[in-house]
Amino acid sequence: GGVLALALVLRYRPVHYAAQMLPLPAALEYAVSAVTLLQRGVYALKVNHVAYPPEYPFGFPLLLAPFYALFGPLAHNGAWASLFYGLALQAVAMLIARRLFGDGAALLAGIIIATSRQHVVSSQEIMSDATSAMLALVAAYVLLRIAEGDRRYRHAFVAGLLAGLVVCVRLGDVAVAAALGLAVVLAYGSPWRLALRALLTFTLGA
Repeated sequence: GGVLALALVLRYRPVHYAAQMLPLPAALEYAVSAVTLLQRGVYALKVNHVAYPPEYPFGFPLLLAPFYALFGPLAHNGAWASLFYGLALQAVAMLIARRLFGDGAALLAGIIIATSRQHVVSSQEIMSDATSAMLALVAAYVLLRIAEGDRRYRHAFVAGLLAGLVVCVRLGDVAVAAALGLAVVLAYGSPWRLALRALLTFTLGA
């Protein structure tokens, strides 16, 4: 709890800083497309009643939309989403470290992430980096559960769903989704029919 509180203190910014909408123009595009999706149910950039296709995939604006519903449609309110997903990333990383190596490793992982300048910035600005990494870490946690012996196929499905969402947030993270698919095969192991069934379930989720 203390490490997460430290991370929150390091990442919190007054409203007038968030209102700068950095990094431009990506942050503004994410914000406008998220608000349009929330209010009109359409994924588009609307300027003077004309709809333009956004440059980025729909995943991140979709995850921003609940925060605009909660805090209001002002563009800079998307920064609350980045803060939440950034803290969630840290929490999941600490959980994985604890399951693998114990409390000391979890504390060390939390401190490293909490004080990482790159992670601080990605948790303050309306950008998809922290959100994509958080989703990948949640998928990694699901895979860890499989590796520990819980081989219910719903875990493969959830991992696939998260992998697909990672790509919908950042198209450049296709390699991450592929790595998660390979990890599913390795986690289920032999016999090969079991691994193949798990891979098919993963693909269905994605």
